[in-house]
Amino acid sequence: DVSSSSGGGGLRLLVPFLMSNAFVVTQFCYQFGVLMSRNSLNWSLNIRIPTFISSTPPTVMTVRGRIRRVSLLTLLQGVNFLFWLLQAKYKFLPGTTATSTLTSTSTKNLERGGGPNGAVGDGRQRHEAAVLTTLFLFVYMFIVGLLGGSSYVNCFYNLLHKIQYPGDGGNKAQKKMQQIEEQQQQQQQQHETGGGGEEGTGGFELHDVERDRLV
Repeated sequence: DVSSSSGGGGLRLLVPFLMSNAFVVTQFCYQFGVLMSRNSLNWSLNIRIPTFISSTPPTVMTVRGRIRRVSLLTLLQGVNFLFWLLQAKYKFLPGTTATSTLTSTSTKNLERGGGPNGAVGDGRQRHEAAVLTTLFLFVYMFIVGLLGGSSYVNCFYNLLHKIQYPGDGGNKAQKKMQQIEEQQQQQQQQHETGGGGEEGTGGFELHDVERDRLV
């Protein structure tokens, strides 16, 4: 029994709450993963790898939150989509059919050994399978949230700091940005010396709008 072998009375009280509020807890795990990953750009973790040779210092591997190849995250999200597609068709997760009808009342019936509607049978085994599957989904949805938040923040970071569009290799956009900056500097100098007038100010604002469109 999951509730008796893993933590006694405390877990026995916690399991019915988790099972009857599984959807809410799952959403919390997902949103928590999104929150963590959206703040991961400045993260860095140094992992020391021992070499098992006394004269050689351990190797330090740095893992950063910044991901340049966002296509890797897209691939992992595709794997997640395939996982749920297969689950919806074949329902291979243990206890999936039982969890679809679980409520606080049916959870108590399962703990007593009956089915979700009170029927006697292999209810306890189905209940244990449903609990393990639900706990697995909590962890799994946290990882899904990490993928979604990482894709979001890294895509926007790459767009804002690396001007490169498909087809031009970034050269046309970069040259256009340089031209706009040079024209802005010239018009600002004219405006400071009093030679720009209203026309110079209007042109400066127009280039600002064009630059924002490129960025």
